[in-house]
Amino acid sequence: MPWAVRSASWAWPTTSPRAREAEEKLRESEAHYRAVFAAIDEGFCTCEMIVDETGAPVDYRFLEANPLFESMTGLVNAVGRTALELVPNLERHWIEIYARVGLGGETLRFELPSDAMGRWFNVFAAPLAAPGRFALVFKDVTDRRRSEEALRESEAMFRSLTEAMPQLVWSARPDGSCDFFNRRWTDCTGASTEMAMGDGWRAFYHPDDQPAIDRLWPKALRTGEHYEIEYRLRHRDGSYRWMLGRGVPVRDEAGGILRWMGTCTDIHDLKLAHQRQQILLGEMEHRVKNIPRAGAGGGAADLRPHSRGIERAGGLRRAAAVAGRRLQPPSTTRTGSGPRSATSSRPRSAAAARGPKPGASTGPR
Repeated sequence: MPWAVRSASWAWPTTSPRAREAEEKLRESEAHYRAVFAAIDEGFCTCEMIVDETGAPVDYRFLEANPLFESMTGLVNAVGRTALELVPNLERHWIEIYARVGLGGETLRFELPSDAMGRWFNVFAAPLAAPGRFALVFKDVTDRRRSEEALRESEAMFRSLTEAMPQLVWSARPDGSCDFFNRRWTDCTGASTEMAMGDGWRAFYHPDDQPAIDRLWPKALRTGEHYEIEYRLRHRDGSYRWMLGRGVPVRDEAGGILRWMGTCTDIHDLKLAHQRQQILLGEMEHRVKNIPRAGAGGGAADLRPHSRGIERAGGLRRAAAVAGRRLQPPSTTRTGSGPRSATSSRPRSAAAARGPKPGASTGPR
């Protein structure tokens, strides 16, 4: 039957085993790609450039995005929409950079801020096979950049503060290797701060003070105790001046040592004054100890003649007073036929009855 033949001639060809195998591998590859696409811990998207009638890039459209895209950009429902639709005031340099990738075929890695989005991004951009298309792998690094900026401001403030201090200021890593000296180091020693880095500062210490440094500094590093030492530092004129060195550990929240901070203060004049004071006190102590020896050898005997003279003079004055009272003639009055004593006819006053005051002289001296 002709119809049956014609009907048989229009039957669909059966898919070959090789084609079915290729399709299966493609589906597995796409599934694997989707799994990686969804699990990646960075933002990921594919885009295509949009150009005007002259071929100049004017925008780009998001074709697909992984789950982290939204949290890292803050852009919601971005797939199928353009960058300027989502962020109308987006900076022009983003379009220009991605044009170099999608239209120019460049592969770029960079880190830039977007003031319009209020974020910093670390971006890896690579072209895709289709013309004008490209893929982005990126991370929001805003927190890190802000922390770095805060750290830079803190370091600038620290340096300004240390440069204004009259002391020599230093810092060291947890292992004791010095990594900072302020300008006072150069003012004092005449050497650059680079020469003092690591353990280069040891060369400027007096040789006799090295054993104390070798004992105290490693102990502080090992125990975390405060470091303090008096030592002599060689100055720019070659002389040594006494310094007081102090260091304290800076710790993290867990108590671990992040670094050491310290100062060196010039105490040379104070040290010399203290030494002179000790010499003076020693001389005074020696003289005080020798005073009893001088008394035992004749100092007290020399005072005895003077004492006897003072006692003799006092005795003479008392004897003269008594003699004067005895030699004074009595007072008399004549009445009737013969002399009579004044005391017999007239009562004595109370003052006279009491007699002269002790020590008073009644006669000529």
